[in-house]
Amino acid sequence: KLKEYFEIHHEMVLNGFIAFRLKDYCDRLAEVVDKAVEEYMMDMEYKEFIRVLRYFVDIQESQVEEVHIVLGDGDTFKIRDSLGRNIHNQYLETVMLRNDEINYEDLLISALITIAPQTVILHLASPAGKANTVVETIKSVFAGRVDVCRGCKLCNREVNAPET
Repeated sequence: KLKEYFEIHHEMVLNGFIAFRLKDYCDRLAEVVDKAVEEYMMDMEYKEFIRVLRYFVDIQESQVEEVHIVLGDGDTFKIRDSLGRNIHNQYLETVMLRNDEINYEDLLISALITIAPQTVILHLASPAGKANTVVETIKSVFAGRVDVCRGCKLCNREVNAPET
């Protein structure tokens, strides 16, 4: 636009040029800045949320030494003890029965904070996908307590399989 302008004119009022000829550019720039600020604020809120969850984990007394989380495809997971038995939580089961629109990541994090294990071992049915965000959140909240299994019978077993 600047080049086009100087092909016709020899003088410029910069404020007028910006206000009228670069209006679309300025509007787009404002949108990009707003989006960047919004993303920054969301990131800061997420970090504060993780910090608060980490505090709860640190002050809570552990109920079990070791927990195995078997993450399946989609929004499925199983929480097992060190012997491979399902860990049942009455609160979580009630929430799952009452609500069809459950955020499984939030539910899993809530369960882990309630149980407050010393060690969390993650078993992934599929190596990529949505489970990555859950894994990163668990690693952030339970810093230094998380191991990711590289392959065992729990990893290979279907998460939706019948209870054992």
